[in-house]
Amino acid sequence: MPLLDKFSRKERYRKQQEKLQRQQEQLIKDGQRSRKEAEHRERLAAYERQRKERELAEDAVRLERKLEETRQKAAEKAEEERQRDAAYQAALAKKRADELEQTKRSYDEEIQRLREAKFRNDHEAQVRLAREIKLREEVAEQLHREREERERARRAEEARQRMVKEKKEAERRAIERQKEEEEKKILKADEKRQRDQLEKRNTPRALQELRDLIRERYELDMEIYRLRNVTPANRDLVIKRMAKSDEILQTIRSIVEIWNPESFETIEWSYAEQVKDRLLADGKRIWATDPPWPKDAVKGRLPPPPPRRGRPPPPRGGRPPSESRNQA
Repeated sequence: MPLLDKFSRKERYRKQQEKLQRQQEQLIKDGQRSRKEAEHRERLAAYERQRKERELAEDAVRLERKLEETRQKAAEKAEEERQRDAAYQAALAKKRADELEQTKRSYDEEIQRLREAKFRNDHEAQVRLAREIKLREEVAEQLHREREERERARRAEEARQRMVKEKKEAERRAIERQKEEEEKKILKADEKRQRDQLEKRNTPRALQELRDLIRERYELDMEIYRLRNVTPANRDLVIKRMAKSDEILQTIRSIVEIWNPESFETIEWSYAEQVKDRLLADGKRIWATDPPWPKDAVKGRLPPPPPRRGRPPPPRGGRPPSESRNQA
């Protein structure tokens, strides 16, 4: 009994140790799982922060563009108002100059009348003439001052317009540089897209599209050949099909021309090379240079049908020629 108790105690102790070890391993696994979940949550939070930052940056760029457009519109509106005001001032000055010119002409006419008229009192005539001459000189001086002011205003307006023009030219150059940079980016993106398309010409989907194009070309050729005897008035529909067929042939040739051994595996290249040689071989009909209708077809008329083989048709209202011969 004591020996059995000793073994049972050892067994219980061993089981307790194993149980504790399993619990520790479970705790370690739980801790690792919790750390992984925490790291995953942190990565998600970082990705969300980055996405929000990108959205905020894009919103800031859009707001800045809208603000720039608003400023440009306000500047253009202010420029239009200044031009309108300048035009109004110029028109007002011109009107005033015309009035002064009219007054001068009226004074000249009055002086001429006074000179031609004969007054009884020469002294009064001389005084009146002196007064008129003095008034004429004042009007001429005032007209001269108006002209000088108008010339200064014109020069100031020209200087301001020149400054505005230079500013617009600088803005235009900056916009052109920005457009050139954007066009370069677009060209780079197009080149990358074209390279990607060229690299993807040998994918199963590209080969399926090539097969569909070949089938479509064959169907169009059969339909064009079937409609070769249409009247010239109805050839527009056939010409559209001919142009589409030639375009599909050009697309097929452009696809297979870039095929090379590096684009396929060794076993696939032998079949691809055969397909390429057949598609690029001569003998493909180009409808634009070789239309399907006869060259001797008269405009508005169809060519005569080919003669039928076999017996000729019986004459109308009579018997066949064989019966007439038998009766004879």
